[in-house]
Amino acid sequence: MGKHMKTEPFDRQLRDAFKVLDKDSTGFVSVQDLRHILTSIGEKLEPAEFDEWIREVDVGSDGKIKYEDFIARMVAK
Repeated sequence: MGKHMKTEPFDRQLRDAFKVLDKDSTGFVSVQDLRHILTSIGEKLEPAEFDEWIREVDVGSDGKIKYEDFIARMVAK
């Protein structure tokens, strides 16, 4: 009898990935770090595709985004 593994919801996977970047648990990550990861690791995004995504979220004057906002937009698509 095999065990059935349930895959984690996409939003949980994203949240877990962001928590790795957010070492201080602030709820924010830098756009620069996010760009590097999403355009160079795993299923890579094209830089233009990343730019399109990032335009849809509020980037603070410090160059950081609240990752819960980013996750909400990603899951809604």
